[in-house]
Amino acid sequence: MSVKTVFSRITTFFSRVKVFVNTHTIFRVLAAILAFAITGYLLWGASDLLGNPIMYSINKSNAEKYLAENYGGEGYVLKSVSYNFKFGVYSAVAEKPNSEDCKFVLYYGKDGSLRGDDYENRVKNGDNTRYRLEKQYGDFANSVLKSSANPYSTGVCYGELVFEDRGEGFGLPKSILAPDKLYDIAKLGAEGGLVTVNIDSEQATPERAAEVLVEIDKLMEQGGVPFYAINLTLQNPEHEYFSIESFRRADIRGDGLVERIYENWQNTEERFDKMYKEKFE
Repeated sequence: MSVKTVFSRITTFFSRVKVFVNTHTIFRVLAAILAFAITGYLLWGASDLLGNPIMYSINKSNAEKYLAENYGGEGYVLKSVSYNFKFGVYSAVAEKPNSEDCKFVLYYGKDGSLRGDDYENRVKNGDNTRYRLEKQYGDFANSVLKSSANPYSTGVCYGELVFEDRGEGFGLPKSILAPDKLYDIAKLGAEGGLVTVNIDSEQATPERAAEVLVEIDKLMEQGGVPFYAINLTLQNPEHEYFSIESFRRADIRGDGLVERIYENWQNTEERFDKMYKEKFE
């Protein structure tokens, strides 16, 4: 083999090695670019779902500044900052230490701008206090309604506290609400407690409803739980319903109970018919 031939083959070999190295380098660069793109996409997706760590810090600082400027004299402190991916906002919870009702939320956008706060509703207008009282009375009433002493506990039975803005025809005035005020839950229940009982019954009649009302009234009396009114629905095996609403506890007692039940049932049916027509006609 001549020297020229050997030199030619060596040159060809190194040319191929160079092409391979160049190609390999290109693939490595492309792979790195693809990896960065995927990582960026995942981080973008995570930020959209979990929030941006930088914005957490910015909104935390903004919230602390806002509290100091607007509620500094009231003792509010920032408790936490979270992100709501559904609405795309950061929620900063502010509260007073050792207070059950003095807490509210500041809402910030993804750009760090303040969208507003709910101090007016939660604290000033008493929504937090209202929720506290509703839970306290609900637990109080349900301790009897959901107990084994109630023969109808397998049905739908619960108690709740009603305020007059709910439109039940009775209820407590919102003017009584004040942050962290102590209340007599039994007294509130006597003025705004509503019991709801929905059960299966062989008979769905005013007479059967009267029997159930007397039993529930006696049960709540023995349990020491006052209430103002009751909603009752009976369903028989033929899936026929008999319903009365906001039937006053005071009307359970005394002669003429069946007649009062029948009158309430007529009014309830008329109201249901009116609501149906307004919605579908």
